[in-house]
Formats: sequence, structure tokens, C-alpha cells
Amino acid sequence: MKKQILITVGLTFSLLAAAFGQTTWTLQNSGVNQPLNKAAFGNGVFIAVGENNAQDSGTILSSTNGGVTWQQRTSGVSYGVRGVTYGSGLFVAVRDANSSTGERQTILTSADGVTWTLRDAGSSQALKGVTYGNQLFVAVGGSGTILTSTNGMNWTVRNSGVSQYLNDVAYGSGAFVVVGQNNGLNSGTILSSTNNGATWQTRVSGVSYDLQGVAYGNGLFVAVRDANDTTGETTTIITSPDGVTWTVRNAPAANSLNGVIYTGTEFVVFGDKGAVFTSSDGLTWTSQSSGTGQNINGGAFGNGRIVAVGNAGTILTSGQFSTNDVKIYTAVELEINTESGVVHQIQTSTDLVSWSNYESPFLGNGQKIFKLISARSQPKQYFRVIK
Repeated sequence: MKKQILITVGLTFSLLAAAFGQTTWTLQNSGVNQPLNKAAFGNGVFIAVGENNAQDSGTILSSTNGGVTWQQRTSGVSYGVRGVTYGSGLFVAVRDANSSTGERQTILTSADGVTWTLRDAGSSQALKGVTYGNQLFVAVGGSGTILTSTNGMNWTVRNSGVSQYLNDVAYGSGAFVVVGQNNGLNSGTILSSTNNGATWQTRVSGVSYDLQGVAYGNGLFVAVRDANDTTGETTTIITSPDGVTWTVRNAPAANSLNGVIYTGTEFVVFGDKGAVFTSSDGLTWTSQSSGTGQNINGGAFGNGRIVAVGNAGTILTSGQFSTNDVKIYTAVELEINTESGVVHQIQTSTDLVSWSNYESPFLGNGQKIFKLISARSQPKQYFRVIK
């Protein structure tokens, strides 16, 4: 059997279809007036979490219609719920705690966002941030606390090497990145781990205020920090391609910033006094008009819509991007010179080492044939023909 190699080089099959530009925001009725801290989206459901309600219960709200209407859920805890994420079919929320009591049920889980179950965190420290990445949940909180779990139910305490309060965590490009309070060396705390949270390294943030949020997207970590609003400083955003080396960026206005998310096409930053900034690359930022003066603390993206949450029960929803508005026709056409009476087999590879058959083999007829291959949501690929 002889080989005729046909290699298609540099075809990167990745499409980003949605971009928000100037976003229209709508204030929704949350039904509560407690500060709402963070939000998450999963399985068609938005979740918002916040401080204690009138029933002395940490606030949890859910919405199944894109954040337009909300239902209060029973959290089963008497402290504020500070963070929430979704992964592997499970919502995981984390809450505040009184560490002096030794209580350890500081994690809540739910498969549907309606019924919540308390979990033993293995630590009595208050928790504030949680994320899911690389098949792992990571939660962070007081006194340098970092916890990891593969299922959201059983947790392992990790040694962060720091004692500062840790506020948020994100995963991207093979690394977890944690951000937190000023470390006493005039630098906001940043830690990174490349071995699934087993060990952590301290990084230099280059900023002297507490870091409140971090997200990853488009090959970049973006973190946001507190600010002294009276000084007019705008260097409240920092970025890193690897979680190790960080660069200070200018925000379009002087606000303390509380959270950041990535929508798949844009970073969205939330801050005090209704601040919302957006950026497609994490470097250049545009100020949005949110329509509220309340502090916005966090948000989530799902089903083409952003839900932002903040103080006084504030919930904002963005205009929804409809995929019907954009039609993308993208494919690769392979031209193959066939040999009459000879069986041909197209193969693909992502690394030029391991090859797999593409479709069934076919019999050549001595003519050129053309194969149209969809490029939608495909990795970089190489092609060859075996005959």
C-alpha cells in the first residue's frame, strides 16, 4: 500500500459568533432587597446568590426564563451565600461562616437550582468564590483557604501558602488562578496552580489593592480590583496569558470593580455605582450604561444573555443575542486526484502523529473528487489520503 499525503496546514476551525458592543440592560424584579453577590448559569437555569433574607436564610434565587422572573429557594443556611458555579450537572454554592464555631457545612449543592443540600467542606473558614474547570471544583475563602473536589460533595483542603482572604478563582489554559486581598507587601494576592489545585505558587499582581474577581477567556486571564474612587485612578484591571506574569490595564472609569465574566466573545466587568465595562480582548475597554446606580457584584452568561446582580436585590439582564441574526457558512473543500480502481481512505490528525479514518473508504475513478468538510467548532486538523 502506498501513501499519498495531502496535508492541510493551519486550518483553525473555531468560530465566535456573538458580540455585544453597546448592550441594552433591563432592570428585573428579583423580589428581594438583600445584596446579591454572584450568579451562575447551567442547564437552562440562572442562579443568583446573596446575603441573609428576612427569614434569616442565605438568599438563593433561580430563573428558568432568561432572568426575567425569579423564584426564591430555601438555602438552609443562616449566613450569606457568596459564590456559585455550575459544572458536571451540579450547581455548587459557597457561604460565609463563623469560623469560631467550628461549623464546616459551608458548601451547598443542587442538581436543579431548586433543592439544595449542605456539604461538609472539611474546613470551618468562610468561603467566597468557587469555579469548575478540568473536571474539578475549586472553592476559596478566609485565611487562605482553598478546597478542591471532583464531585462537589467531598472536599479536600489544600495548602495555599498564604493567610489572606481569597475572593475568587478561575480556570483556563491548564491553570487555576486565585485572587484575594492585599498580601501585606503592597500587592493584591494572586496564586496559580498547574496541577489541578494540589500545590500553589504566589504571583506578583503589580497592584496594591484587594483583587475581587478573575475570569479566563480567549487565551487571557482578566482580574479586577478595588480602587480609591476619590483619586480618579483607572488602573483597576490586570491581565495575564498564563496566570504568572500580569500587566496593568486602564478601565474607562474610576470605579472599584467587583467581578468579571467571559461570555465566549467578550469580557464583562462589574463594579460600584452601576459600572459595567466590556472588552473583546481584555486590553481595550468600553463603558456600558447599566441604568442603575447600585453596586453590581457579579454576573453570568447563558443562552445568549448576561444576567448581572448587585446590591439591594438588583438584577439586570442584557439584550439577547439571537443566532438567527447571523448565518455562518464555513467549510473546507478537499480536492483529491483519485486513481482508478484503487481504494482511497481520507484520514485526519491534530498532531501529524495519530491518525484516524474520516468517513468510509471509496473507490477511485481516475478523476478529481471534492470533499466538503464542515469547519464548525472543529479543532485544527490535518488531512491525508491513504491508497
